[in-house]
Amino acid sequence: MDSKYQNNETIKSLCRILLKNLNDNVQINVNKSIPCNRYKLLSYWLYNKIEQFFTLNFDKIDRKNLYDEYARIWKLFVNYSFRRNLNNCQPEPVSVFDDKWTVRKEFYEYCEDYNTFKKSCTHSSSTCGKYYEYLENKSDLYDQFLTLNLNKHQDEDSSSYEIYKYYDPRTLLYNLPCTFKISPDGRREYVKTSTRNLYQPIVQPDAASQYR
Repeated sequence: MDSKYQNNETIKSLCRILLKNLNDNVQINVNKSIPCNRYKLLSYWLYNKIEQFFTLNFDKIDRKNLYDEYARIWKLFVNYSFRRNLNNCQPEPVSVFDDKWTVRKEFYEYCEDYNTFKKSCTHSSSTCGKYYEYLENKSDLYDQFLTLNLNKHQDEDSSSYEIYKYYDPRTLLYNLPCTFKISPDGRREYVKTSTRNLYQPIVQPDAASQYR
């Protein structure tokens, strides 16, 4: 570690936690076709910790420099320890940590949980309203993420766009076993239905996430 950080116990402690997480994940088979993976999420977890611990003492440039130092150690550790899937085990570049980095973090967290969530939400009527509102929130998050990552019209024809489309929350919304009606006092009342494709798009509420 750079000598200017060696007397900071918080920085060294976070480094030890990072290396432990990397070591614990050594057996994970990373599929490069999946837009989120443990190493991507670990990058956002790391930057989030830097923001939590060092915002008062470090300005934004210093925090990004610290992330770069952790990323340098990360790469050395991966190259020495893993010797496989190296490209897919790398930290995110510091450039992704702009003013909207938390949108990317929340989307990748949602993305990691998507398949597990998908198995349960389309078969439950008792908690369908909860799933409905959750997916509405994530639809807004999904739109924000696409705006950040697909800035050009031609990106909609790219392989990246096709990968991201798989995680569109509206796909699940259209297949939930319920819909809702508005009660006289303005509340939603969710009702079970055997008919699919009853999702009612509305103005979305703000989105609400192992690296959270």
